[in-house]
Amino acid sequence: MMKTTKALSALGSALALSVALPASALSATDTTAPTLRTPIKSSFLVGSQVSPDYDCSTTMSYLDLDETTKWSGSDDSGAVSYTVEQNFVGSEPYFLLEDSRLTSVQSQGSTYDGNCGGSGFSPSGITVYAQDPAGNTTDRFVAGGVVGVTQDDGTTTTRYARLAKLSFSPDWARSSCVCWSHSTTRKTTTAGAAATATLTVPPGEASHLGLVMAEGPGRGKFRVYVDGVRHATVGTYAATSRPRVIVWQVALRAGTHKVRIVNLATPGRPRIDLDAVLTN
Repeated sequence: MMKTTKALSALGSALALSVALPASALSATDTTAPTLRTPIKSSFLVGSQVSPDYDCSTTMSYLDLDETTKWSGSDDSGAVSYTVEQNFVGSEPYFLLEDSRLTSVQSQGSTYDGNCGGSGFSPSGITVYAQDPAGNTTDRFVAGGVVGVTQDDGTTTTRYARLAKLSFSPDWARSSCVCWSHSTTRKTTTAGAAATATLTVPPGEASHLGLVMAEGPGRGKFRVYVDGVRHATVGTYAATSRPRVIVWQVALRAGTHKVRIVNLATPGRPRIDLDAVLTN
């Protein structure tokens, strides 16, 4: 009986020691990297404004805009931290987040492709690093920094991104103002007036398509159809005028897609303006 009691006592002490081991000692045996889920490309930041054109000659210009990326991660330890770098063509990356629990970040997109000379410095996307308490890491690159812009008159501002083709029904007129991207926009006050952006995404790739429009006291609503299916109703009213606003965007997979907007001619403020279409 004495030997059995001593044996049980020794076993209890061993179990107590194993439970009392510090987390650092337990994590030292963890060699499994955390799981990280990211999109293929960053999204355009709806509600933000595209910059005015940076003109470097009468025929060449570029503009900058805001993008956003969301991700998720998990690990058996239950704790994952993230570090995010903004990557550039022709320059070293810099940190957007370091050792953070945040799961989204805002970054820069640009249509710059070296057309103004210089060494480049065009954003190419972001890299997300996930790390668990044991120091195991997983990383993913999210493209999207290089942005294509198709202006209302068909002018494009980069040769490195997929570009949309625009068509308008007869009920649109052109408006000129230095406040617009590329100094022009298409406007309409006619109910049912439509504009269509066509984009072909290659197999295995993805893209976002965003609408740059004007917001203001006299601006109304329109409907959006993606490949013939009603997708959203978007309002462009604002208490004060805001040009070059990204009012809506959609993620598109491989294939040829048609995004069509139709003016609802909101009573008292029937006008909408299509300034440009973004793609990445």
